[in-house]
Amino acid sequence: MQITTSQDRRPPNYDPALLPLSGRIRHQDTETIRDFRDHLDAKGVSKKTRSTYLEAVEGFAAFTAVEGMPDLENVSREHVEGWLRSLRQRGNKPSTLRNRYAGLAQHYRWQILADIRRDSPMARIERPRIPAQIQPDYDADDVARLLESIPAKQGAYTPGAKRQHLTNLRDRALIALLFDTGSRAQEVCDVKMDDIDRDVRRIIIRAGKGGKGRIIGYSPETGGLLSRYLRARGGSDKLPRTAPLFATEQGEALTYNATRCLMRRRFLQAGLEFSGVHAFRRGWAQSMLNSGASPLDVQALGGWTSQAMVSKYVAASAQERALRASDEHAPMSHVRVGRRE
Repeated sequence: MQITTSQDRRPPNYDPALLPLSGRIRHQDTETIRDFRDHLDAKGVSKKTRSTYLEAVEGFAAFTAVEGMPDLENVSREHVEGWLRSLRQRGNKPSTLRNRYAGLAQHYRWQILADIRRDSPMARIERPRIPAQIQPDYDADDVARLLESIPAKQGAYTPGAKRQHLTNLRDRALIALLFDTGSRAQEVCDVKMDDIDRDVRRIIIRAGKGGKGRIIGYSPETGGLLSRYLRARGGSDKLPRTAPLFATEQGEALTYNATRCLMRRRFLQAGLEFSGVHAFRRGWAQSMLNSGASPLDVQALGGWTSQAMVSKYVAASAQERALRASDEHAPMSHVRVGRRE
């Protein structure tokens, strides 16, 4: 009797690289990744950071399995370099390579702390560089055009129209808050009713990037849009203090992916190019600096640990600010030509 194996039953065109990610990861690596995930949860990293790190490790584990390389606990430098090279050859952006590198570096830092390995296979691998360039952002005209494309009034008084009206008011308030505060999309998604003080227009960001909290403020204009949205939800005093500030139709908190998808749709409707949700944050930083805000204030309000990121925005808008200073302080504007009495 001929014994068949699972490999014998595979179709002729079987390609493990086309399997879902979970189907490509070996059992021993699944266990390692689960332990790493528990470490991240215990450390209290943000949801987005957790997802970024796990995507990197899972992607590398799938790559090593398909390529017949050792498991996560036994790979060496050349295996990591081969993975990064394959990502680059598949057309991944430098920022994506940087994120994958960072996630894998965190994983092997944890392996060393957990006495799984004595050294990291990434110890002498240079971090992928991101070419210096000005990233796209949204300015006040973009935001105005975007808001104008979303109806502020309810049409026919039907259940469907009422739900659409609530969604419109939510998205208008969400757009305004992102541009007005420079908050990260995930930070805004995590805000609950108990975190907002509408009397002084302040919001507590309890867990920003790296688990750091801060307080942000918003303008009366954004406050008006928030008030209108909350009234449509039945009034802020009727909502539980643990309810999300921005909710789905089912009352659940908006997720980062849902926010990105709705923004893509809103930009398309407005006839604007969508450059990602993070472009609101870049636009906020540029607007603050161009209006005369101190880089230190922008750093504190934006939740950056160092001045490195703010310095990029300062450099990007330096020429524009210099030209405005030239118009305002041009020496010839102080020269009065005429007959002296």
